[in-house]
Amino acid sequence: MTAGENRLIFESETNQNITKFQKTTSYFCFFVLGASILLPWNSLLVSSNYFGSRLKGSQFEFTYINWLTLVFTFFNVSFITKATFNQDSRPTRTILLSLTSIVLLSMTLLISTKIEDLKAKTFFSFLIIITFLEAISSAYLQNSVIAISSWFGPSCLQAILSGQGAIGAIVSLLQLLSSLREFKVDEETNSMISSIPVRTNQDKIRNSSYTFYLTVTIFTIFALLCFFTLSNLPFYKFVIKFNKKADNDEGQLISENDDALSRAPLLRQSLEADLTTTLLKPTNLRLVERKIRSLGLGVFYVFFITLSVFPSITGSIISSSSNSSLKGNSNLWDNWTNPLIFIPIHFVCFNFGDWFGRVLPLLLPTISNLLISNHKTLINLSFSRTCFIPLFLLCNVQNNSLVIFNSDLIYFIFLSTFSITNGYFSTLLMIAGVTHSKLEPREVDIAATCMSLYLTFGLAMGSFVSFAVKALTKLL
Repeated sequence: MTAGENRLIFESETNQNITKFQKTTSYFCFFVLGASILLPWNSLLVSSNYFGSRLKGSQFEFTYINWLTLVFTFFNVSFITKATFNQDSRPTRTILLSLTSIVLLSMTLLISTKIEDLKAKTFFSFLIIITFLEAISSAYLQNSVIAISSWFGPSCLQAILSGQGAIGAIVSLLQLLSSLREFKVDEETNSMISSIPVRTNQDKIRNSSYTFYLTVTIFTIFALLCFFTLSNLPFYKFVIKFNKKADNDEGQLISENDDALSRAPLLRQSLEADLTTTLLKPTNLRLVERKIRSLGLGVFYVFFITLSVFPSITGSIISSSSNSSLKGNSNLWDNWTNPLIFIPIHFVCFNFGDWFGRVLPLLLPTISNLLISNHKTLINLSFSRTCFIPLFLLCNVQNNSLVIFNSDLIYFIFLSTFSITNGYFSTLLMIAGVTHSKLEPREVDIAATCMSLYLTFGLAMGSFVSFAVKALTKLL
């Protein structure tokens, strides 16, 4: 074998190793970024004990969750829509600013746990402002991350979805563990008003929330570091330059004189093959939306039903054998029926069920492929989730005199089915939307954006309707 042949083999192996390493690193970074997109939303949802204790005795004591979900989803969908139609020419800068904003907002909530003298109305105003700012930051972060990931191919888009599913489960589990740790106390401090799960010793709730928001802040800083790592990869720089070149020169490939990856011809060739189809041809947003509209309405309805009862109703359901006092240890088995523990358990159950539902298409490929190809059945399954509204209303909701399902087992069966179908049906609908037979290859990314918009609209409308569903509990 000649020296020249040896050199070519070495160069080929080196380029392949660079590709594998950098693509793996990129996948992980996008996974973390996907988690950071939903981190503000999930951190607000699982902080009901802390927010409720701060708003005790105020007019917002029983409706603050509805207000938070409404404000967050309304402004989130508004700014996602705005960002979608006003394409961002500097997504890297937007991601950095959005992540920095989320870090600062998390630190603000962290500091609030150490402020004792804060009136309920003042805290509610503060909370609405924080929610508004987090909605904007999350919207621009989501739009820019998805825009960049689409340039890297479907694997990085899948990493974002996986991260979004994982963060809800992890955040709710951290909050549960934090609550268990903080309430390892003696009997005289283990009391709370029996009918309101959030009314307990405020110092202990603030300590638990401090630990939680400290973890959230650290994770968001870690997400920033991951993005710095990603943006400094030659792989990332090549893709960004390729995209800009395609936009400016009608898809002309990067010249061999470019600095980024100039010594990685195999990596260059692989990336150019993957990216050319996506970037060369313009497409019409409205035309693509019409093609996947029915599937978009399906994913809209999945999240519309979910937000209409979660967490405003499900977070108000207490154990049928509720014990108003915590025992002098942090044993989950001894204390799980206490509302202060029962409600965090419900968040863990929902989020892990939702995450499991998102990976079910991989575990049940045959059934999933049949459903994906049968759009009518998939849409009907989406509408079948309407039954969960009356089912949860007839569980052991606080201050509800009409209780049909007075069993914790039945409630958790409902909740598990509710969460798994949320993750499973929404994932199938999203896949069906981007694999629609009427779509051209260059329209797939636009279709994914449209499906994401339908999803966000479902969240917003569901949070709005949750006010009416919550009002029904007073009539039962």
